[in-house]
Amino acid sequence: MTRSMMRELDEFFLSRVEIPAMRHEKNQAIEILISEEALLLAKYLRNKIMTWIP
Repeated sequence: MTRSMMRELDEFFLSRVEIPAMRHEKNQAIEILISEEALLLAKYLRNKIMTWIP
């Protein structure tokens, strides 16, 4: 059961969504989206960018 749930979760993170990428193509993996949002938040917290809109 746990193995099955982990496989489904992995497939979920590898799925693609129709959300504009930061600078690239029209869709991206959810994992990439999370990484890009984390990067933007880190830049905001370090005062490297003035605004952060999640």
